[in-house]
Amino acid sequence: STRVRTLFPYTTLFRSHTPPPPEAEDAEIDMDGITDRMDWLVSRTLADGWFEARVLPQLHVLIWGNKRGV
Repeated sequence: STRVRTLFPYTTLFRSHTPPPPEAEDAEIDMDGITDRMDWLVSRTLADGWFEARVLPQLHVLIWGNKRGV
């Protein structure tokens, strides 16, 4: 992370977790799992010293779940 910041000092850094592959395309959204992974990612981002990074969930997963082609 320090190397990225040194090479690209004016670039906004983003971190986002990737949900696990779905069991099925029409499976329910695992909101508890998404929340747990977001909490872990925020903690990890702070521990790594990425204080200016933007931490975001996979918004399309929150909105459409595992549907394809949306």
